[in-house]
Amino acid sequence: MKKYGSMSITTKLPSSENYDSRTYKTVEIGDQTWMAEDVKNFAIPKYDYNNNNGVLYTFDAANSTMSPLCYQDWRLPSSDDLQKLKNFVKGDINKLKATNGWNDGKNGTDDYGFAAKPAGSSCNGATREYVGTQGHWWAGDGQKFSIYDDRLDLNGENKSCYLSVRCIKR
Repeated sequence: MKKYGSMSITTKLPSSENYDSRTYKTVEIGDQTWMAEDVKNFAIPKYDYNNNNGVLYTFDAANSTMSPLCYQDWRLPSSDDLQKLKNFVKGDINKLKATNGWNDGKNGTDDYGFAAKPAGSSCNGATREYVGTQGHWWAGDGQKFSIYDDRLDLNGENKSCYLSVRCIKR
């Protein structure tokens, strides 16, 4: 059974009048509470935006203590959090993938409301790559977790790359 919620967030950058206010969907998966969508904060510098595919951030922007993307009782997931998530779905990543947006019939079943979308990534000044085929998110320890095909991988990444951000409740 899916258990949903929501949280409202307003952020203000230090010495800035630039506010970003949104309500994010949340979902409980096992004993973890996750955002059910990627962070979309335009008040944070160092982002790459594509209207159809969301917002990507560098690791420094995602992990900043001055202007955090994960607020209040939320944080970037750890490698352990991601392994726990993967174990909970018994490795069936289709249960976490959105029911639309994935190319070549690779949409998921989204059994838990996580709705992982394939926003791709951007590294070394390149244009965004892998849109429609891969989703990449920052973990708090500088690792990235990636969903593509039927896999969820956790590995290192160039911290100047632009990836999506999904937060977990503390």
